[in-house]
Amino acid sequence: MGVINWLLYKVGGLVDSVEDAATGMATRGGRLAIQWPHDRRPGLIWRVPEPETVPKAERVTTASIFVSKQPVVVREYERALVLQDGRNQGLLEPGVYDLSRAPVTGRIEIIWVMLRDAQLRWGVGGVMSSDFVTVGGHGKVIVSVTDAEKFVLQFAAGRDELTQKALEDWVRDLVGGVIRQQFASRTAQELNQDREGFIQVCREKLTGLLAEWGLGFKHIEVDINLAGEYTAAAQQVAVTGFRNQQALMEAQMEAQRKQLEAAAEANAMLSKGAAEVRIMNMLQQSGLDPMRLEMVKALQSYAETPSGGGGLIGGDLHKGQAFAALTQALLDPGMPPQVKQTLRDSYPEEAKQIEAPGAGSPPPAVQAPAIEQAAAPAGPGGGMSREKIEQMIEGLDTQLAEGKITDEQYEQRVARWEKRLAELDA
Repeated sequence: MGVINWLLYKVGGLVDSVEDAATGMATRGGRLAIQWPHDRRPGLIWRVPEPETVPKAERVTTASIFVSKQPVVVREYERALVLQDGRNQGLLEPGVYDLSRAPVTGRIEIIWVMLRDAQLRWGVGGVMSSDFVTVGGHGKVIVSVTDAEKFVLQFAAGRDELTQKALEDWVRDLVGGVIRQQFASRTAQELNQDREGFIQVCREKLTGLLAEWGLGFKHIEVDINLAGEYTAAAQQVAVTGFRNQQALMEAQMEAQRKQLEAAAEANAMLSKGAAEVRIMNMLQQSGLDPMRLEMVKALQSYAETPSGGGGLIGGDLHKGQAFAALTQALLDPGMPPQVKQTLRDSYPEEAKQIEAPGAGSPPPAVQAPAIEQAAAPAGPGGGMSREKIEQMIEGLDTQLAEGKITDEQYEQRVARWEKRLAELDA
């Protein structure tokens, strides 16, 4: 008889609750029952014995817990998988189990799994419908673990912990892939007129995909964002009783034209970006120190957005600072000639003033402004409430769906605000 068959022996007698049974066994046996301490170990799984990476002073359990009599508790909203020397021995349903009855040999591990629903955010943007209208979407999806054994062995295998954030990141990619495929296979008019049909197809596909990982699909919220030109024209057509069908077609053509223009602009930016990469590689190969490298990057960014006093990611670069940095770069004998020429092309008038005869000696070194992401005020939460930070995150979902930010920018900004939430919780 294997370990799991022994463990399936539950404590006998009628009790009011699992906790009462655990207390009674602990009182008779002199040892406290092991149960998942959710307040100290939040997440979707909990493994015992706890790994060596957890400091001894913080461990709830140790490797020797199964040497002598040891009660184990599994609650109604949990399941527990038993492993012996890494081999699956089976699943424990809710109840209290007397581990002292088991023929314990080798290494015994128990992995608890949370079955409660998890509400997760998702969002996609910049998708082209089949009639070349830009489409985006965002919303929430609710899932839960329905097959704890499959979830542990296929999804959580090898993990000492699994947070809801990690599950959300994985589910976002899965949902995004399904949504993108469905957006691309429909026209904007179909998406606008048959949203329920669209959502139903997404439900069916997600149900099958999630089941392969031991997850059950519960619900999905979908907010579809169509190109503004198309939406405005479609509303006008509805108001006038579809007498302005030509306006709708023109809106579609206008959306397609703008999309083509955007694609051409993106290609131009890509070519320009490749040139900038070559320049940066040349700077690094020439042994240019990091401070000079950052200064050149800052000047290039400023040259692209000169009207507002600079448009660097980390804040505005004032014109005086830009002029001083440009002077230092152009008069620096160690700056490669190709880089100087690039700066002259970007700042023709300023370069003439700086390099004119008698312009004077190079000014003192100017530290180029640091290029960093704009952040909220310092301190836990940046002085913002949890509700305000959650509103900021919801706003990012909308921006992604409308194509105002890229997936990479979305991930970076969401991570930053979630860090603020973690600081507030701490």
